[in-house]
Amino acid sequence: MCHSLQSSSEPNDVDLSGLTESAVDSDEEDLAESIESLAVRDAVRECLEKDPSERTEDDIKVLLEFTQRLRSFSNMTLAVRKAMSQAMVFAVVEEAGTVFMNHGEELDSWSVIINGHVEVTQLDGSVHELHLGDSFGITPTMEKLYHQGIMRSKVDDCQFVCIPQTDYYRILHQSEENIRRHEENGVLVLVTEQRPINAGNRKGNIVIKGTAERLMQQLVEVENNVDPTYVEDFLLTHRTFIDSPLTVSNKLLQWFEDPSLRDRVTRVVLLWVNNHFTDFEMDPVMMNFLEQFEEGLEREKMASQLHLLDFTCATQARARTVTLTRPSRDEILHFSILGGYERGYGIFISKVEKGSKAEDVGLKRGDQILEVNGQSFDHMNHAKALEILRQTCHLSITVKSNLLAFKEMLTTPENSPRPRSRKTSNVRGIADINSHMPMNSTFVPTMHLPYDQSPRDKSKMGNNKGLFMTKANKLKKKVIESLMPKNNALDSQANSDDSVLSHSSVDGGLYHSHSNPDLSTAGTYDELRAEFPEHVLKVYLATDQSARFLPVHKETTAREVVMLALQIFNINDPTGSSNYTLYEVTVTEEGITKQKRLPDSLQNLAERIGLSSRYYLKNITVSQTLFPDDIVTELIRESTVYFLQLNSVELAIQLTLEDYTLFRQIEPTEYIDYLFNLKSNYGTPALSQFAELVNREMFWVVTEVCAEHNLVKRSKTIKQFIKVARQCKECKNFNSMFAILSGLGHGAVSRLKQTWERLPSKYQQMYHEMQELMDPSRNMSKYRNLVQNENIQSPIIPFYPVVARDLTFTHEGNDDKVEGLINFEKFRMISRYIRDLQNMCSAPYDLFNIQDAGGQPPSSALISLNQMAGGGHQTDTVKRRKKSTAAPDKKMYEEAQMVRRVKAYLSRMNIIVDEDQLRTMSYECEAGSEGHKAAAESVSHNSNSSSGSNSAPPTNPPPRKHPNSPTPSTTSSTSTTSQTFDGKKQTAKSG
Repeated sequence: MCHSLQSSSEPNDVDLSGLTESAVDSDEEDLAESIESLAVRDAVRECLEKDPSERTEDDIKVLLEFTQRLRSFSNMTLAVRKAMSQAMVFAVVEEAGTVFMNHGEELDSWSVIINGHVEVTQLDGSVHELHLGDSFGITPTMEKLYHQGIMRSKVDDCQFVCIPQTDYYRILHQSEENIRRHEENGVLVLVTEQRPINAGNRKGNIVIKGTAERLMQQLVEVENNVDPTYVEDFLLTHRTFIDSPLTVSNKLLQWFEDPSLRDRVTRVVLLWVNNHFTDFEMDPVMMNFLEQFEEGLEREKMASQLHLLDFTCATQARARTVTLTRPSRDEILHFSILGGYERGYGIFISKVEKGSKAEDVGLKRGDQILEVNGQSFDHMNHAKALEILRQTCHLSITVKSNLLAFKEMLTTPENSPRPRSRKTSNVRGIADINSHMPMNSTFVPTMHLPYDQSPRDKSKMGNNKGLFMTKANKLKKKVIESLMPKNNALDSQANSDDSVLSHSSVDGGLYHSHSNPDLSTAGTYDELRAEFPEHVLKVYLATDQSARFLPVHKETTAREVVMLALQIFNINDPTGSSNYTLYEVTVTEEGITKQKRLPDSLQNLAERIGLSSRYYLKNITVSQTLFPDDIVTELIRESTVYFLQLNSVELAIQLTLEDYTLFRQIEPTEYIDYLFNLKSNYGTPALSQFAELVNREMFWVVTEVCAEHNLVKRSKTIKQFIKVARQCKECKNFNSMFAILSGLGHGAVSRLKQTWERLPSKYQQMYHEMQELMDPSRNMSKYRNLVQNENIQSPIIPFYPVVARDLTFTHEGNDDKVEGLINFEKFRMISRYIRDLQNMCSAPYDLFNIQDAGGQPPSSALISLNQMAGGGHQTDTVKRRKKSTAAPDKKMYEEAQMVRRVKAYLSRMNIIVDEDQLRTMSYECEAGSEGHKAAAESVSHNSNSSSGSNSAPPTNPPPRKHPNSPTPSTTSSTSTTSQTFDGKKQTAKSG
């Protein structure tokens, strides 16, 4: 633990005038004044210390996951590791330098180092060391064996797991008895292992190795109730051992012609489209496969399956932008469009000429046009859409595949337009359907729900009778049911490998909101609107600059605000309300005032206004100045945001929501592409950005601290970051928590002795307790126990360097091929780990509970303003409140303003990543001395000792403007003071 620092007794002689700090900085709200212990139960050690005969199935699962990351257990099958987890015993050598095995001593076990390292000195004087994950001891024989050399511990607390010789011999030989080898023409093509299924009542053969052809054949041969995740594991990982997806798709088309295989093939295709639609929409050849498959479904009159396929394509499609150029306007477009607002539909591409430029850039039948050259095609009629497309030679077209709405439009007579109030596939098409689905790989977490959830969670899943379900939600349920394995899938999963790492469950219920109310507990939608306003607007009167607070809904229009404002301001104009309108006045950073009249139909007024803007009620028949010059300076000052002005709870929440947006946008295939260095059409766009967050946020901390030259403010900055880190833990945002701790442990910050001395002792304690979670011993066991705690459920943002290390070790620690066959057991482990990552982001954040944990009352404005960055639907991210608090309108508005301030601050952050520049800034804050260096070493002891393998590498994120930081350097360099981590290189060494 870090050296405990005492508060300085120096007088406070620094001028703090002019600094407005957040109320959360007061002692009354320092995370509710309670520093709850951050101690985490050591689940692995508890399981190991039990007598092997007393271990439960849950204990075995904990040990299975633990052994998966130790190199000595690599290439072992699940059954072997499970048997060893049942038999292993725990041993500890407490002191360094202890000799615990002598030369010639009889061996009685096979042992693996799980913490620390040892050295072995041979009789000839040669020395070699064994580290975490290395093994020593007997071989699988019952003969007597003897140790060679003298073995002693090199560090304190060396820990081992030992398998007694009799158990080791029995396990390895019994495993061979359960292996089945399948040959064709004398050549080994498939290896299966017999494992208990159905709660141990029977056994089934699980594929562990095979040729690519036989693994592909298993797609239609495997029994779902025996191996329920095989198809999903194959569809995710086949890209690593099969050169082209066409090899699989062509085989599926071939099998589809066999009536006995047709249903199984359809299920495989639905799963593939649902889980990895990027395999199709990024590859025109694969889209052609889907069209051929659709033709087959139509030919065989499989209408319901065809509808499910169209629905799945629509829900999984992403908006994409293509560029189409023509030499002149006279050249035809080479594609046709249908639809239009007059029919109640969007604009769709109905035909694309073969071999044309339109086909080359990726346009296809069923694409819905969302935007052309920045102009939205929402509410666009057909004639206007044609005019826009034809009048420009250079077209930047944003489209999204939406065959579901396209086919619905084709079946609707032109003289019977669809009612525009319907939301199933209107305007933006399937976007409204997605409002009740996760943002990426929509069904992946949900599909595994029946396998992983407890009986209590299953009862929740079934209790949906009182929920309001649209046609889209019913379709979603139908898709899920059609993709579910039949016959005892639930029971078999309890003993399958997929249950090993599962620690998240998803509630299958729908999230209620204004657009999806709970009709079992409420009246009409209008009653809901009237009772629970979500927002508060502050509207000014131009005549005297007076202001009133107006409670409104997200759906409230500008005209409705005008009517409400006239009533609140007690304006009774005999000429009528039509003379009044709502204006937005904005002041730029240069002091330029801009004003614009808002359309009467404009909605979402509370979320669209910025800190430097105001709403004014204006009489358009009277010439009047809305914004006096003396207000300009005031508004510029109000819109300038500093770190210490921010509420630490709000800051942690908004940071979490931004990071969570990125985390749940990661496609499962991105992990595979990253791990195996594959060059796919889709690539790793979200994963690459997520991987940079640790460094970005770490250097943000260092920049903010070192940019503050005022000693007292600098100490308060560190205090604020500690509170933010603690709140990130409450948000289960472990990535940001560790990044902030890494920033505070950075050499440029930890050396600031005088600054740390001013930090109150309780914040020193809080900092040290959080640092304990970064303890690297036993492969980050404290962090892992925290994440896998039974009370920790989705949503979770994991610490990415640990994710990268785990994936890398599973990949590099297990062979791709064994006996010349593809080691499918390895790919199962990787798929299972990725599935767990998907489960971590399968639920929205419940921000009320987060605020309660942070020690402050739930914010009335928080949920309504907490739209995730990136344009996702709110119901994808945050559980919206069902009722508002009794807070006054003014307080509600101020809470909303704090959220806006936090968002403005995060959007303008200026982060310096140049180590030399940061070091210079640090010495400008406090001049260097030997005493200070010694203090810095004691302050950052824990952080430095744990940073070797669990921190992130310096990156060069794009700098963003931040008014409280100096101009950033354009260069980036790596220094020994930075904490680095390379998931691909270091993990293989550390095991």
